Amino acid sequence: MNMLLIYGVLAAVAVSLVSLVGAFFLSATQKSTERLTPIFLSLAAGTMVGNAVLHLIPESIEHILEHQELGFDLHFIAGLVVLGFFIFFAIDLFLHSVGKHDTHLVKPVGYMVLIGDAIENLTDGLIIGAAFLLDPAVGLATTLAVLLHEIPIELGDFAVLVHSGMSKKRAVVMNLLSGLVSVVGVFLAYFFGSMVETFPLIMGPVAAGAFLYMVGSSLVPSIRQHSDLKNSFFHLFIALLGTALMAALLLLEHSH
Repeated sequence: MNMLLIYGVLAAVAVSLVSLVGAFFLSATQKSTERLTPIFLSLAAGTMVGNAVLHLIPESIEHILEHQELGFDLHFIAGLVVLGFFIFFAIDLFLHSVGKHDTHLVKPVGYMVLIGDAIENLTDGLIIGAAFLLDPAVGLATTLAVLLHEIPIELGDFAVLVHSGMSKKRAVVMNLLSGLVSVVGVFLAYFFGSMVETFPLIMGPVAAGAFLYMVGSSLVPSIRQHSDLKNSFFHLFIALLGTALMAALLLLEHSH
């Protein structure tokens, strides 16, 4: 096996292991979990908005500007964001209609988070694989950037999965499986290098639209249920902190 492919796979596995950051919840008491979950739901809302608006959409726009020969424009990116929004709107309606008579089923937002996260992880794997094919040093720097980017997102995702009705152990396993999709992205980047040109461009905005839908349809209403006049501004601050983390990571990425 080519060493560059091995490096890429190892990097993707390292990024996937970040999904285990939520495992610290496993030892938490039920009372602690109930207290911490609303905080991490707010963090998830902020990081999802920041990830969509500050990372996924601008990266696709930059890709268009660098590869104008592809024939895409900004309206194409906007259309993909709208497409992602309504695809997940449809998924949400379907899951609600299937599960509305069974209160023991996991809430739709849990499955939507896993799907949206898997799409982004596949894109991350493609980016990591392409970076290692370009140069191992570039691949290492890219892996570090993705690792830093994923930590706050995975913390929020774990909280959403637990809030949706999954057990803590199942949430850890499902989050890890979603993370391992990035390994598939590395193999695609290696064996189908031409796909790297257009795949992140297409799937990034779709994932962005999905994240924006989940924040507006599920996370904000859930946060409101846990908020009163006393702590509502605290939850708003945590959400803003999540977006600020995404902005800080953007500045860090551009400094290298």
